[in-house]
Amino acid sequence: MTHTKPGPPLLLLLLLSAAFSCRKAAPTGDDRIVGTWTLREVYSGYVNGGAFRWHRMSEASSHTLTFTADGQFIRQENENGNFQRCTGTYTLNGDTLLLRSPCSTVPERKFVSERSPLRLILNSPGIEGVIRRKYTAGRIGF
Repeated sequence: MTHTKPGPPLLLLLLLSAAFSCRKAAPTGDDRIVGTWTLREVYSGYVNGGAFRWHRMSEASSHTLTFTADGQFIRQENENGNFQRCTGTYTLNGDTLLLRSPCSTVPERKFVSERSPLRLILNSPGIEGVIRRKYTAGRIGF
């Protein structure tokens, strides 16, 4: 009985299928924002006289948002020494993010305008236009 060695095309096929089977699927739905995000900059546009540039946030004025895979969120902030923690639920439908919590009488509607592994930009509609908040992955010292 003779055994034949697999030819180069078969080896190539095996190597390619092994390489592609290890890739993670692209994040979809709520997975895109799961994690902890720290507010770093705000772009206020027409608000406060129309600065039209990004403003860096100090640690005292910043906050973190944590989104969990089961639809919960936590917002923590230390507003000039006054620690506040708000918990609630969120839904992400396309790029529309809806936050519901006892900290607000109405659900907060935000729009995901940019998302990468290290950056999240959320837009909030306002009377004088859109306010953009830039977050980075990770947390500050709360």
